[in-house]
Amino acid sequence: MDRTLGPWRWWVLIGTAGVTGVAEAVSRWFGVQSKWVGPTAALAFLWVLFALALGRLSTFRDDNNEWNLGPLRESCAAWWQYAGDRLKEPSFWGALIGIASLIAMAVAQVVALGATLGGLFRQDVAALERSATDVRAIAWLGALGAGVLGAVHLANWWTGEPGPKIPPLPEGGLGRLPVWVGRTELAGQADRCEHPLLADLLRHLRHWPTKRWRFETGYSDDLRHFLRKRLRKHKVERERFVGVQAEGTRGRADLVIQDSVLIELKRELATATADRAVAQVERYAGVWKAGPVVLLLVEQLRPEQRVRVHADMEKLRQRKLPVLVVDLSR
Repeated sequence: MDRTLGPWRWWVLIGTAGVTGVAEAVSRWFGVQSKWVGPTAALAFLWVLFALALGRLSTFRDDNNEWNLGPLRESCAAWWQYAGDRLKEPSFWGALIGIASLIAMAVAQVVALGATLGGLFRQDVAALERSATDVRAIAWLGALGAGVLGAVHLANWWTGEPGPKIPPLPEGGLGRLPVWVGRTELAGQADRCEHPLLADLLRHLRHWPTKRWRFETGYSDDLRHFLRKRLRKHKVERERFVGVQAEGTRGRADLVIQDSVLIELKRELATATADRAVAQVERYAGVWKAGPVVLLLVEQLRPEQRVRVHADMEKLRQRKLPVLVVDLSR
């Protein structure tokens, strides 16, 4: 479900929560009683909430796919570095209020559902259930307003202007750029780049202060907050689903900028992980038609791994795939 809903997760939660809130509000305020609408809507909301929360458990897995709280700690630390900027954004407060509203609704739904289905305790929680009805309705309105506020800001409608439209790649793709670009070469290659958003990205990456993180999650969140600060008019998404599940091309890209530039970030590469990284880039480049695919390396490779990855990426470029390696360790 998490993969299927993709960017619509938030709105599905708001929608199912809204159905429960409206059903309970109509029953409470207008005296229209129904034995199945409220419980059914509550079960649907709680199921969607549970399924999406289960899908987010990947936050607790490290680069080796093992259970670890380290990625979550680094994600919070990366956010804290840019907390001053995030607190100024309506989208942050929209998300915060919305999440708080959803938690309040979930608690209220559990109480009301238990009271409805377990009649033995109905007298004990009857008053609480009546109060929960008002809480759900108010929380639903707050979550909806907060979600709209955040979406408006992220879509750059706050100033009345749509997000900048990125032109497609030129006919030659990334032919003017070498397949491998080091940190010291970013400024010069940005001037040669014919894709405006990619050129801006290369200029900003040169100034990204890559702190030493233990997990890729720390690097990804750090870079996302850094780019949101530098590329204020562009939408920066993390863990964006791309490809088609039925065709075996479905994957979750680390970062996507303005529906155009896709970034796959790698912390360290051994032989097996290097092959998987190249395979990921190849798969993404085959289905991502909106712009270039960037393999971003944040830690230094061993010489033999560098030669191997460089040769594999050259082969992809020879197939006219718009791929680029940015090596920030050099």
